[in-house]
Amino acid sequence: MVSKMMVYLRKNIVFIILLSIIIVITTGLTVYYAFFVKVDNISNIEENVATPEHKTAKVQDFKGYYGSDNQVYLSWNIIPYQSIITSVALYHQDVMIADVSNLKHYTLPQDVYKFPGGENVFSLHVQLKDEEMVRAETTVMLDHLTSVKCISTESEEGMLVTLSYRHRKDFEVAVPRITVNASSSEYHFSYKDTTKTEDGDFIVEETTYEINTRNAQASKKVTIRWIFDSLNRSFDFPLEIKIKSGQ
Repeated sequence: MVSKMMVYLRKNIVFIILLSIIIVITTGLTVYYAFFVKVDNISNIEENVATPEHKTAKVQDFKGYYGSDNQVYLSWNIIPYQSIITSVALYHQDVMIADVSNLKHYTLPQDVYKFPGGENVFSLHVQLKDEEMVRAETTVMLDHLTSVKCISTESEEGMLVTLSYRHRKDFEVAVPRITVNASSSEYHFSYKDTTKTEDGDFIVEETTYEINTRNAQASKKVTIRWIFDSLNRSFDFPLEIKIKSGQ
């Protein structure tokens, strides 16, 4: 019996060796997967559960513009994510303007705040509970001239038209010229004068022209345009040019 077994083993020695190797490799892989791969996966799952990704609050769509009514309009949207917001403040340059914690927009009248002409930087300071600060900025271009008004009065030769405008002391403004949307042969413009009055950090100027209406055939409603060539800016005002009785 023993001799038969030995004969069988000798005849199938290669097969037996290969089978033994396969069994050893399979057993080793099974042990490796059971004790190392599963443990590593479990550790990763526990780590992901224990430390979720933290997103900080973000300011979106912070923008502004200067309206024709001489007011600055600002708007924004704040996404808190997992952050706890304690306050939101609006700044102009480095000066705080207002607490806007419960707002998404704000209006700033130029006559009240007197911002300088040109580029003005506004910023939102979002204070978080963990003492972290989130900031966002937007730039608004403001006219160098504000409080622009036109008045007219009768004169000996026809009419006087005066433009009043305001600007900062440190900003020079050249005298504007004037045109009218009517036949140039009907009206003759002559520059009279420009007066300046100080108002704190600002200057209020008044420029006056006289319109000679001697060649006009009748009273007429026109549009007066004041042109500031140095600023590439103009202002239009309706005006009724009246012909004096006896002309």
